[in-house]
Amino acid sequence: MISNLTSLKQYLSRLNQPVIGIGVTAFNRLGLENIWPNYHLIAIGPSSEDKYIKKSLKITYCSKKISEVRENTASLLKDKKIAKVLKKTQANTGLLIYRPSRLIEAIAKKQGWLILANPSSLSLDQLENKVVFREILANCQIEPIPGETKTFSKLCFDELIAKYGPKFVLQIPNKGGGKGTFFIDKQTDFNKFINCPNHQSYKNQKIVVAKFINGYSPSITGCVTKQAVFFTHPQLQILDVKECSNPTKGSSLFCGTDFTLSRDLSQTIVNQSFKLADIIAKHLQTMGYLGIFGLDLLVDKKTNKVYVVECNPRLLGTFPAFTMAQKLNQEVPFMALHSLAFLKADYKIDYKLVSASHRQPKIGSQLILSSQIMGQAKIGRLIKAGIYSLKNSQLKFLRPGFDLKHLKNAAEFLIVDGVPKSKIVLRPGERLFRILTLDSVLTSDFKTLKKSYRRLVKLVYRTLAIRPV
Repeated sequence: MISNLTSLKQYLSRLNQPVIGIGVTAFNRLGLENIWPNYHLIAIGPSSEDKYIKKSLKITYCSKKISEVRENTASLLKDKKIAKVLKKTQANTGLLIYRPSRLIEAIAKKQGWLILANPSSLSLDQLENKVVFREILANCQIEPIPGETKTFSKLCFDELIAKYGPKFVLQIPNKGGGKGTFFIDKQTDFNKFINCPNHQSYKNQKIVVAKFINGYSPSITGCVTKQAVFFTHPQLQILDVKECSNPTKGSSLFCGTDFTLSRDLSQTIVNQSFKLADIIAKHLQTMGYLGIFGLDLLVDKKTNKVYVVECNPRLLGTFPAFTMAQKLNQEVPFMALHSLAFLKADYKIDYKLVSASHRQPKIGSQLILSSQIMGQAKIGRLIKAGIYSLKNSQLKFLRPGFDLKHLKNAAEFLIVDGVPKSKIVLRPGERLFRILTLDSVLTSDFKTLKKSYRRLVKLVYRTLAIRPV
């Protein structure tokens, strides 16, 4: 009977089931180390923090240079060195990946590998499609954000302004990560959207048109198993923070998560979030969906009504910090339940105890930094991965580390996840690394960075001395 983190470890020690985490960086797939025996990682190439991670588990890298490999799972699976390593594994080895694709599925089927993810026909074509997901909300009798689906070629700025007010939202159905969401409040922005070369393939397709709602954006993480559905306390998303992101990449850009401040969400908001997550999780279960999913929410500041914006049917950008926060709470991590679901493992779980622990607020925050230069740029100075504090307005390296549990207090912070080992050239808006802390990084409006963290981010950018190529 799995009832807590300790009993999970005891069960996994007897299971003898190999799992390999595959990510662009080794840090991306952290979470099962020290829980799942013989868990190891595959990544494109070494990052600055990997020398610390290697003390906990094995990492295998591509045969090619980082600059020669596309940063995705398919590239890793096609690499000769990686394929050779995977062929030597047991027949039932599970591959833990970020998200499925038809190419990944074809490679895995040919090689006989077990992918721990839902079929792309379910996750990509249905749940991640924003037009289809609005239909799912209707089937679940959940009120969506006021709006409609409308054929791209029939969009008219004046009609939409008259119907939805001075500002409205347009969403491309199958683009996530902020790349498919556009806030429109003037004709020039509308024309730019309509005439964008990347949007011409949608001319005869339906897109989502929605009212703009002023509020803040929690999210909730769930996990569907055959035994039950689980979900956690809502956390606060950090979106469109100009200090961290390149605004040319889109709107609603994910810049991090604040778990700590989520404890200040009103019980009314939390209860609404729980109810919505439970309804959708049970609907996913009827669809044959398994494993982790995320719901992006929107709270209307005027009415305190919680809306579901979209569903992310995969591992999420909050990971692995989310799993680290779960472990600090001694919770049964969703990454373990996700893997067990696809491996069809035979176990019993104390739903009442496990579910109650999941719904407790967590501690920690993460900020995701990206290049803010429009074109290619070069890092001028290197930063060492690990644990830091501020001393006399300067970064002070304290000691190695890569996990929230390695922090002693809220004054310390981690710089991790793909921290460069050389002065590389960055693509426009390319992700740099993460800053992790036990502290809250948002103000009481649930959407703006505290002054201290705005200063910290600016200091990190100055230290990197990023310049246009």
